[in-house]
Amino acid sequence: MLSPAPINELTRRIMALPITRKGRNWPTEIQLPDGCQITGFVQCDQIRSLSWQARHAQKAGEVDVATLERARGLVGALIGTG
Repeated sequence: MLSPAPINELTRRIMALPITRKGRNWPTEIQLPDGCQITGFVQCDQIRSLSWQARHAQKAGEVDVATLERARGLVGALIGTG
């Protein structure tokens, strides 16, 4: 999830990035580091906004701060803010 919790609560939506099991060696993907609850590749070029309540979304795990900041940096570069 990219968006901060207070915004998620206020809007009842989250901004998130999908994770795929198969890497494609694209410059816009990040492999999740060892030790994460989930394995795979974050697709930073596939930003999603979704209602976490309507989809009954639940937290699947956490990534370290460095991985989160790297993902946010890639998204920022893609949309021209980073």
